[in-house]
Amino acid sequence: EFSFYSGPLDPEIYFPISTDVIFLTPEDDALPAQVANLDQIPVNVGSLPLVDFLRMIGPNGYSLRQDYVPADMNSFVVEANAPGTKLVTISLPLTADGVALKAGLYFMRIPLADIYAGPYLLAVSNLQVTYKVSANDAFVWVVDLRSDTPASDLPVTIYLEDGQILANGETDADGVFRAPIPARQDSYQTTLAVVGFQNTDTFGLALSNWDQMISPYNFGISLNDRS
Repeated sequence: EFSFYSGPLDPEIYFPISTDVIFLTPEDDALPAQVANLDQIPVNVGSLPLVDFLRMIGPNGYSLRQDYVPADMNSFVVEANAPGTKLVTISLPLTADGVALKAGLYFMRIPLADIYAGPYLLAVSNLQVTYKVSANDAFVWVVDLRSDTPASDLPVTIYLEDGQILANGETDADGVFRAPIPARQDSYQTTLAVVGFQNTDTFGLALSNWDQMISPYNFGISLNDRS
């Protein structure tokens, strides 16, 4: 018979999400997080202009995110009371009063020393934006989640990660927008579809790299999107 003791877990907060650009709806008032050995979690959240969002998903976005401070940053502390013996799941509120964020773009930082926790970009929307892009074509289908109906007559802009506009137009009666786009020199560059106008309830977006478990690779399909 053996007896042994282990020390406490290192302080940790982990979001079970594979991307640092997170989609939420205005109904979501918190993010699920796994936490260990933390009594309190400081949170900073502020709105993010689209121009800064585009810069942050671009080639030098990582550096920009490290020092970025939103003009209207809201700082608050969440009482986690997470033990040092195991990971526990908590709901991390996104505002000091626990109210959900309105539709728009936000920057979130968890300022804990020696713990990686972002920063994260939050896209809050009432719209489900399905976005497919090939070497020379962009397809967007927009559904209003509040009514589960196609969102028609909404402006759509297709951006390259450097802010270059590849196409624009409006959704049709079926909530669909489709347009040709110029060929890209680098097929790994991120593109995105932006729908509506920021800070309105019909704002939404989708990124070309939001493809966890649905990319061709996951189905054993070889892809050459330059052809």
